Amino acid sequence: MGAVLFLVLVVGGCALLVSRAVHQLTENAHPAEDVQAASEAAFKDVVVNRCESTAQGREVKGTVTNQAGRRSDFVIQVDFEGPTGQQLDQGTAIVQGLNPARSAEWSVVSRAERAAASGAVCRVAKVMRTSSP
Repeated sequence: MGAVLFLVLVVGGCALLVSRAVHQLTENAHPAEDVQAASEAAFKDVVVNRCESTAQGREVKGTVTNQAGRRSDFVIQVDFEGPTGQQLDQGTAIVQGLNPARSAEWSVVSRAERAAASGAVCRVAKVMRTSSP
């Protein structure tokens, strides 16, 4: 019973964070060209340090460094891909309130059996950076 409650709290907390990030992204929307340019710049802020199989599944760990001149939130989407490039799973990391020129660690775990069993490649697919209050 305790494990189920813990799982419900973790999933609910993650859903709340993603919901807040999506809401903030839509509230701070710019014209398409500006969003594209911002995404490309934010992509350069993210580094993958490790991609390995763990007891929890396939895990990717990395660092994000805020190179923008303002406090920012980051949403980092990771794809777990098989040997022929097919997507086996997907996950998201959220880093909030990162001050300029500061770094933070992030991680995503795929619990999909096929990702862990195949030694999936971990690839950062998308990075969104928004101003943080």
